[in-house]
Amino acid sequence: IKSDFSGKDYNKSEFRLAPAGRNFHSAILKLRPDINCVFHIHPLSSVAVSATRDGLLPLDQNSAMLHGRVSYHDFEGVVVDLDEQSRLVANMGDAEVMILRNHGLLTVGKSPADALKIANLVETTAEIVWGARQLGTIVPLPDSTREKMAPIYPMLRGM
Repeated sequence: IKSDFSGKDYNKSEFRLAPAGRNFHSAILKLRPDINCVFHIHPLSSVAVSATRDGLLPLDQNSAMLHGRVSYHDFEGVVVDLDEQSRLVANMGDAEVMILRNHGLLTVGKSPADALKIANLVETTAEIVWGARQLGTIVPLPDSTREKMAPIYPMLRGM
């Protein structure tokens, strides 16, 4: 579905964008000229992790590659209030991932494929966090390991 920032649809489709989706997708696209896609989903593990105080814990190499690329935004309900756009944009900053607390996952990329790859990495990380919580005491990665791994991330994504 294609739409401009004013809400005009450029579709030859029966499908239309929901106003809430348009509100936060367009706000982020306006902020970030470096991206062309905002991807928002509600996968089970990511939603579960979004509802925890600690969020996406740094437990494995996937999470280390996301070091410094994840932001958080508190769920305020369906984004019909345009006032929330400024808070979404402020919380997103230059991150590639935004965990929407108690709601879901938002990723951005230069293309839909990029945004989907990032979402897959986050969901894999969330599954590991969820599984580790079930097994007992969690052992997070040291900051030094995360900082060492973070620059490798773009290479692994094929970018």
